[in-house]
Parts: sequence; C-alpha cells; structure tokens
Amino acid sequence: MQRVGRRNDWIAGLRGTSDILEGQRSTVICHLAEISYRTRRTLAFDPRTHKFVEDEEANRYLSRQYRAPYLVPERV
Repeated sequence: MQRVGRRNDWIAGLRGTSDILEGQRSTVICHLAEISYRTRRTLAFDPRTHKFVEDEEANRYLSRQYRAPYLVPERV
C-alpha cells in the first residue's frame, strides 16, 4: 500500500503546480554539483554568462557534441 501512496505523490508532483523557473534552478544546482564532483574541486559559476569562471575543463561539461538529427541549437 505504501508504494501506491508514493507513486501518487510522485504523479501529483509532476502536475503543473510549480513555477518552471523554480524547477530549472533546482536542476541546474544538481548539474553544477555533479560537474564539481567530476572535476574534484570547488568551482566558481557566473550565472550571467552561464559559464564557470576561468575553468575551461569544467565548461566542457556544460554541453556536448550532438549528432544529427538530434542537434540542439545554441539559442532556443
């Protein structure tokens, strides 16, 4: 019975009750933490440029090379 309750809570959380920007910010924090973990150091991130400050290795984790036809434009 407990599994059904958790599933219903999860489904309710998917509904549009939260601001999309709040979800984006929460996701970005997780991605930045993973990049810090992969590089094994503390990083400085500039939210205006969406880049790490003076750290090209960390910036390489922000995007990847996509193959056709699954290309993602630079600006959406």
